[in-house]
Amino acid sequence: MEPTEDVIEVQNEYLSLAKNMLENVEPLEGNPLKDREIFDLLGFD
Repeated sequence: MEPTEDVIEVQNEYLSLAKNMLENVEPLEGNPLKDREIFDLLGFD
């Protein structure tokens, strides 16, 4: 893509969104699931 003013503006917006997602999020503690729970969660029968 040619680096036009519009393209650069969109790229900067995406970079800003990505930065906010990485910096303004509190980490969550993960809990392991058993295989059956994973398949149920994903909708496999």
